[in-house]
Amino acid sequence: TLGLLTSLVLHTSPLPEHRGVALILFDSMDAALDAAEQAAPYDPTACDLLDRRLLGLSRESSPEFRRLIPESAEAGLIIEQIGFSAAQAAERIQQVIVRLTKGVSAARLAAEAHSSDQVDFLWSLPRRVVPLLTRLQGSTRPQPFVEDIAVPPEAMKEFLHKAQRVFQKYEVTNSLYAHAASGQLHLRPFLATPGEADGQRIEGLARDLYQLVFQVGGTISGEHGDGLSRTSFLRSQYGPLYRVFQQIKDLFDPANLMNPGKIVCDDPHLTRKNFRKTQVPDPPTVNLQLNWNQESAQDSVLRCNGCGVCRTQAEELRMCPFFRIASEEEASPRSKANLLRAYLTGQLDAASFTSDEMRGVTSTCFNCKQCQLECPSQVDIPKMMIEARANFVQTNGLSRADWILSRAHSFGAMGSALPRLSNGILGNSAARWFVEKILGISRKRRLPRFAQKTFLDAYAKRNPPRPQVGQQRIVIYFVDSYANYHDTQLAEAFVAIMNHHGYEVFVPPDQKASGMAMISAGDLDSVRPMIEHNVRVLGEFAREGIPVVCTDPSSALCLSQEYPNLTDHPDQAALSKAAIEATAFLAGLLEQGKLKQNFQPIEMKAAYHTPCHVKALGDVPPVSKLLALIPGLELHSIEKGCSGMAGAFGLTRRHFETSMQIGTPLFDHLRKHKYQLGVSQCSSCRMQIEQGTDIAAIHPLKLLALAYGLMPEIRSRLEPSRNPLLTT
Repeated sequence: TLGLLTSLVLHTSPLPEHRGVALILFDSMDAALDAAEQAAPYDPTACDLLDRRLLGLSRESSPEFRRLIPESAEAGLIIEQIGFSAAQAAERIQQVIVRLTKGVSAARLAAEAHSSDQVDFLWSLPRRVVPLLTRLQGSTRPQPFVEDIAVPPEAMKEFLHKAQRVFQKYEVTNSLYAHAASGQLHLRPFLATPGEADGQRIEGLARDLYQLVFQVGGTISGEHGDGLSRTSFLRSQYGPLYRVFQQIKDLFDPANLMNPGKIVCDDPHLTRKNFRKTQVPDPPTVNLQLNWNQESAQDSVLRCNGCGVCRTQAEELRMCPFFRIASEEEASPRSKANLLRAYLTGQLDAASFTSDEMRGVTSTCFNCKQCQLECPSQVDIPKMMIEARANFVQTNGLSRADWILSRAHSFGAMGSALPRLSNGILGNSAARWFVEKILGISRKRRLPRFAQKTFLDAYAKRNPPRPQVGQQRIVIYFVDSYANYHDTQLAEAFVAIMNHHGYEVFVPPDQKASGMAMISAGDLDSVRPMIEHNVRVLGEFAREGIPVVCTDPSSALCLSQEYPNLTDHPDQAALSKAAIEATAFLAGLLEQGKLKQNFQPIEMKAAYHTPCHVKALGDVPPVSKLLALIPGLELHSIEKGCSGMAGAFGLTRRHFETSMQIGTPLFDHLRKHKYQLGVSQCSSCRMQIEQGTDIAAIHPLKLLALAYGLMPEIRSRLEPSRNPLLTT
């Protein structure tokens, strides 16, 4: 409110080398508060308190915490001690453990950690569960408007007892996470998304709670800012000193230019101002195309609390590939939620929802789903962008390039009908220039060659019998367009591996493409008949519990997550449950002890890149566990973000350079470490790796088939040269 930083010097302290951490559980919150007070004389470097709700979420967050934390636990403390040596750190944490477990009734040591990995695991508990609060289903959510209270640690128990009476007065529940050693309390009342009618209640709750804070000598803003939610109460906290704040502000910022209305403000009701508009007009301003109504769409956009995690540049998160290279708010996922909320509530003119400007915003999303996966509130931004694109397409139609590339499955059939001619065109520079001008496909992009015969045609000639209902050890193979028209060897490798494990593979001959490209382009009217057809064809098997296995992760994602947004077919729920990616199916066999491990050695240094859509499929066993079984294979799992290809996105002239820019960190890493082979389940990612490096890229199933000795001809694909599957 009084200045701008132009530069600063940051002094850093080394992280402690030796740490000891304990997780102690209690049968009551009072017992945990007593324990925190008793731990204070031991000067713990951290002492964090979690309530029953957070412990319950931690049980849901991982099997490890489910084993550590019983359902009966009402509260928990995570306590840390450091030392100049491992022995000293261990001794200091042991002193606290003995004091609390013997001195406090109903205290139980759940876990003790000393190694770096174990310590980090225990500290992951609050990092996991606090964001999970915002994912809870229901009409109310934790609202962070009184979450920064700090009181003297010795007064914390008394304060919380009185605070509960305030929450009871206003008929709300709350969650509690606290840095108990310093008296820092993060209280989050569960309320519906506040609107104008709720202002008096929210202001009253805050006022009553803050009066308790003042009584015990605490502060309403311990480690965060004051801002809009707390400014109105600062006059009560600081008394006569507040007038000094005003005088300083008048002297140094007489025009009130620096963050006006914050800290120094004459509005006694600022807390109840600036609520997001939540009322949906009647009739609605947006004609929704997907399977959700105005209320569920509004609920989805309101889940975005603007926290800004989607603006991260941290390597451990993928988040939004577009924001990573643009760093503009327009490219951030939260801006898209803000826009859709504004349209749903009538704050923006509905006519502009299908404008070129809105189309520009949607072009900064290619449905990788990483924002939804890593958002603390799991806001479904990709669904919002498909909705926006669908409205645009319905009003304006598809561009020529989008129409062509979203129907690559149709052109695949044409290319495979005349493969020599098609491949000759793709390999001719003059023809490629013509293709770029007419179709918008970048002439720089190395395109996949067409197979001499499609996999579905070859499979149909074998005339396989239709499986009988109840037949054991059978899987249904859903063939993606790339495996069908370009890399038929991948499909054959999958069938060979399944046969090797005693499974019969049935490939419904009348299946169609998944339609993912058309969905991502927003061409929903055209894709719905394809979806209905596939659900009819695959649903009868899914009803019987037969797995529908996909060698392409985007196809598995489409069947399980996109189809429910576009069809109400009665078999859709069964199909969503039955659809599974192929390496996840094999990893499941490994976990069950049913995977054959008669592998031959493959002496290579390989890098495994996890596709975005594999991550989006959820908590599936990593393919690295499978490949680690192959003797001689030196496998490195790398995390360098999205490859940038994103199916049809990276094919176009308009997006080629952006695609390559997104993939640059991945390319640089592969080159720097001199890998001989790239590995990924996604055909787009493999194409991108071979576009940006001189490294051959292969599907994990091919490596497994080779190692099993099922398809020795695959070895020719491992040479560090240009892939014969791609045209130059």
